[in-house]
Amino acid sequence: MGLPAGYVTDFGLPRTGELRALGNGAVSQQAEEALRVLVHSKCPPA
Repeated sequence: MGLPAGYVTDFGLPRTGELRALGNGAVSQQAEEALRVLVHSKCPPA
């Protein structure tokens, strides 16, 4: 998912706890790119 090593696994949680902590989170790299595209898009004002 593009997260640093140990971002979830270094806390001693059981596997189910790790998966719960990750949840349905957006992939960080994809979320960053989506925001970059939105910020730099040339949309007419609403």
